[in-house]
Parts: sequence; structure tokens; C-alpha cells
Amino acid sequence: MGSFDAFDIIGVLGACITVSCYAWLQRNREFDKTLTYSVLNALSAVLVGVSFFAHWNLASFITNFFWGVISLYGIYRCIRSSALKKRS
Repeated sequence: MGSFDAFDIIGVLGACITVSCYAWLQRNREFDKTLTYSVLNALSAVLVGVSFFAHWNLASFITNFFWGVISLYGIYRCIRSSALKKRS
């Protein structure tokens, strides 16, 4: 791996802020949000992730990895919420 410079530190910090904000949004959002929202976010993480095979960027990789994981959590919450509403 090459040297870690100020641009890498700034990029990783930006990735951490983005991931933190997105996690907060997923944890506290209303349950009536659509499943489509989280599915499209997960899909975008996968599609952007494919680009890393050609153009590696650590900060973008970190962001997209957690973007995908958090989107899966959002999908789980939407499905669980929908199942609970059907039982009521």
C-alpha cells in the first residue's frame, strides 16, 4: 500500500461522517418509508463497489461498504415493520 497522506485522512474522515449520518437516518427514520429506498441504496453500493475493481479508493470503499451494510439493515427494518403491521 502507498503512503497515507492528508487527502486520505480527509477522505476517511468524510466517509466516517457520511456513514454516521446514514446510520442515524436508518435507525431513527419512520417505519412508513418504502422498501424501495433501502433497496436502491444497497444496489448503488454494489454498483459503485464494482468500480473499485478498476479504480481503487480507500475512502470510497469504506463509505460504500458501510453504505451497503446499513442499507441491508434498513431493508431488514422495513420488512420487519411490514410483517408486524400485517399481524396487527
